[in-house]
Amino acid sequence: MASVINSPMLKPDQRLYEILVNLGLTTNLVLCLDAGDLASYDGSSQTWTDRASTNHFFRGTTSGSEATDPTFNGVAGAKSASEYFSSDGGDLFKESSALTFADAWHKNNGAFTMLALYWIGASKSASTALFNNTGQVGTGAPGVGMLMTSSRTLRLFHAIDDTGTAQNITTTATATLSSWNFLAAAFDEATTNADLVVNGTAENFTPTASTATASKASSNRIGSTADAATNDFESGERIACFAAWSTKLTAAQIATIYTALKANRFTTLP
Repeated sequence: MASVINSPMLKPDQRLYEILVNLGLTTNLVLCLDAGDLASYDGSSQTWTDRASTNHFFRGTTSGSEATDPTFNGVAGAKSASEYFSSDGGDLFKESSALTFADAWHKNNGAFTMLALYWIGASKSASTALFNNTGQVGTGAPGVGMLMTSSRTLRLFHAIDDTGTAQNITTTATATLSSWNFLAAAFDEATTNADLVVNGTAENFTPTASTATASKASSNRIGSTADAATNDFESGERIACFAAWSTKLTAAQIATIYTALKANRFTTLP
């Protein structure tokens, strides 16, 4: 008798959290947000619920309806590429409380991985902070940021102290306009090793090691620079999923997530 698990009639689960469970990649998973997962977003809430823990994010800057709220599209829980949040310009997600999951990412021996399913519109005029917990990009507030630049390259910003000392690494590979893009940034300060991934292309870097500050980063935001009201989602941009780990995944592990999402849900990924 054929195995039910291997039956061609059974479609694999398309929710990001279940994909990570099936791949065995939930160790040190600290954040998993998915617009197509009913357990993460019900279609009307002001909160984007974390499947991995309790690191929830508001739509917009508060728990109330406001102009900075990204707009939900699709059918709640439908688990397709048609479930996502869109921006009309200046929209963002802000932590629902003082979350601590990323507090050590910029510090000595800090390690993390972030990934996003992100849609760029027909053009790109400014950088978008897909994740940021620094007061500003390029100034003296400690923290990290993953940005899509105006040139459509992926940039990792790592502010290691309170005086503006920072390092930036940027891909050669570029994201695709008017398309879903799979983006990931993985970093381990202890081994001075980083991988940036744009769709199926992974680029390895050796950032400068440094004894980092013990200071806490600022508030965590998706789609904006923390506390600075800059680098917000542009009009026409979308986000469907965001996940983070407090450890560095390998490029090979990240590739398995890309392959699973491309095979079953985001089939138009480059």
